Amino acid sequence: MPHIDPDAITTLLEIGEVSAQLIDTVAPEAASVPQRWRGIADSVEPSERAAVALSLWNRDFLDLVPRFAHVLESALVDVRPCYWQGPSGAEIVLVYIVSSPGESLAVWVGWDPALFGDHRPTLWDSLPMQARTFLQEVHAGFTLPDGETCGLTRPRFMYSLAEWSGWPEGIPEWEGNWWEDCEPVDSRRLLRITGNGSDFDLCTSPDLPAGTGLASSSGHLQVVRQGTRRINDAAGELLTTRRNLICNGSTVSPGKSSRSRRALPS
Repeated sequence: MPHIDPDAITTLLEIGEVSAQLIDTVAPEAASVPQRWRGIADSVEPSERAAVALSLWNRDFLDLVPRFAHVLESALVDVRPCYWQGPSGAEIVLVYIVSSPGESLAVWVGWDPALFGDHRPTLWDSLPMQARTFLQEVHAGFTLPDGETCGLTRPRFMYSLAEWSGWPEGIPEWEGNWWEDCEPVDSRRLLRITGNGSDFDLCTSPDLPAGTGLASSSGHLQVVRQGTRRINDAAGELLTTRRNLICNGSTVSPGKSSRSRRALPS
């Protein structure tokens, strides 16, 4: 197991306006950890914390993203409660610490499902049931520290692809991105559920065939079926690439997402 330097983990988390402090399992602050995470906070060994955290995940969601499930089950070295101060206020989150090639470390952030509250994004029912269960019962978002990318976007930051891209009234010339003999789906009817923050988005929509999603890469579109290797590879690659983004010191800053990228139409 690589050495885990708490200061280095904090540095990975503190992007933009975010400040973070890992909560020591024996510190007084541990008492403020949500009850559902008490088993993690009370565990002394990193491997035990990781195992307890993974036991909370719904297996059917991991089956949707088998490559990512493999990363978690083979390379997760610790899970730490963390005091998190960001643009949306102070929260306690879980920080998942993953071993990357070269003994480097990468992190994901999982938000408390209690934060989901009554907020249901527009087109929420187009998400696979397994993902909805995960967001409501396991983590209300599991992403980069920006809450939007390389994971499952926080529900409070889930928008239509049109709104997220900076065109709330609909992406101009959107129909031109679709192939012939295909009925285009309105960009306002696509729920962006994840992406890499620059040139890849994965969306769901009630207007797509059941069990499918839409992958948009630099304006090039492809309908992909949930549960197939194609969509598993897309989601798995997005999630596992997260480790490389962190190890290279490159990430997406809060408030700097591609909602301002009006160059999407090609």
